Amino acid sequence: MLLTLTFLIIMCLSFFAFEDLILDLFFYFKGLNPKQLTFSQWKLMKKLPEKPIAIIIANWKEADVIERMILGNMKRISYKNYHFFIGVYPNDDETLNAAKRVESRFPHNIHIIINTESGPTSKGQMLNQIIQGTFRQESALNQKFEIYLMHDSEDILHPMSLTVINSEISNVDFLQTPIFSFKRNFSDWVGATYVDEFAELHTKDLILRQALGAPVPSAGVGTAINRKLMLSLMNQNHGSFLREDSLTEDYVLGISSAQHGFKSGFCCYYFKNKKLKYEFIATREYFPNQFNSAVRQKSRWILGIVFQGTMMIDWMGSAIHKFYLYRDRRGPLINFISFASIVLSLYYLFEKYLLHVNHNLNEYTWFKFGSLIAIIGLVNRMAHRIIAVGRVNGWSLEILQIPLRWPLGVLINVVASMRAINQFQRFIFANEPLRWIKTTHILPENFGLDANSEKQIEKETENAVEN
Repeated sequence: MLLTLTFLIIMCLSFFAFEDLILDLFFYFKGLNPKQLTFSQWKLMKKLPEKPIAIIIANWKEADVIERMILGNMKRISYKNYHFFIGVYPNDDETLNAAKRVESRFPHNIHIIINTESGPTSKGQMLNQIIQGTFRQESALNQKFEIYLMHDSEDILHPMSLTVINSEISNVDFLQTPIFSFKRNFSDWVGATYVDEFAELHTKDLILRQALGAPVPSAGVGTAINRKLMLSLMNQNHGSFLREDSLTEDYVLGISSAQHGFKSGFCCYYFKNKKLKYEFIATREYFPNQFNSAVRQKSRWILGIVFQGTMMIDWMGSAIHKFYLYRDRRGPLINFISFASIVLSLYYLFEKYLLHVNHNLNEYTWFKFGSLIAIIGLVNRMAHRIIAVGRVNGWSLEILQIPLRWPLGVLINVVASMRAINQFQRFIFANEPLRWIKTTHILPENFGLDANSEKQIEKETENAVEN
């Protein structure tokens, strides 16, 4: 039994490692990389007419951050033709009062949309209500929004992000921009797993996905939609552009839009600042740093993408579309296999060195070659993560933690997978509704409070590109 289990795990690990290796080789042989933004490109972007952008933010119990998030970003953004639309529930007085305070300071650029239902509903329902509010507001503003940009109440926008979106969305209907975690302290092991995952995902995986012609999924924030796509979605869905019954309405939006013939894209730009470090034009935020919070968030992602996504999105499109749907949905299987491989390895080491039991696995050809491929795959994955984190957050000794954090990330993912399976079973067999469980949000200390430092960031950023 143990030998059979070992064989199955080795075969699965080597298969997934070989699959990843083929994709990685394609990435490098095609010369794919994040794009360096030159000064001449930036000048051309700045000369383009500024399309009206509606930045939509869904809120539930966000009184601690929403006011500072709006103020801090308004002080940074190097763009003029934008409006914030803040969605608030009528039974969330603290968030509503915080939104009213910031709206009173900037009544032309900030607009509150009060949900017709008490909260919390689903995030998709709230975002649909906000979008409907943007259309009602157009007559009062005497303009039509051409870009709709989704963000959360903990997001820090790059000063140049709206200018880049304004330029890039001319070529697509749906545009995703990079999302990265802020650097974490040495002791923030749980939060740092997000640093590793998003750095690799948004500087390599999504770039390759777009190059292969596969649909680009939305990350829920930093997602821009043009007016043509928005109107089409609302016409198809009786005034709604998002699924209100999905826990990952953003993922469904990105995949289904591409499957209905709309063009999706991902843009990852960087420039080298005065210290010759990469500065990415991306959204930054803090992800959960507590084990239970990370499990709760990732279980929602798994439940929405893997289980609900499979129910809502058919295996449609070209072979590459289907291939990436498979990769999106294989997550729980990989999580369980990776965890089992760690447990099994520890078991064999325990028996060999403490109980002096030798299973002589090297006598089996499948074990020797399968283990070699799996080890090469693991080393390859760690190398890519180290390179990605080094590019995004700079090179430091903390990068040496990445291989040590990998087992923790596996543990978080496998517990999240178990939780998602349990929730889905209750949804199917006990008819329990799937609820929107919000993540607690935080902002960097003093963000939105120090106007001078925020303006200085914007000035230094622009100067860095010019030089």
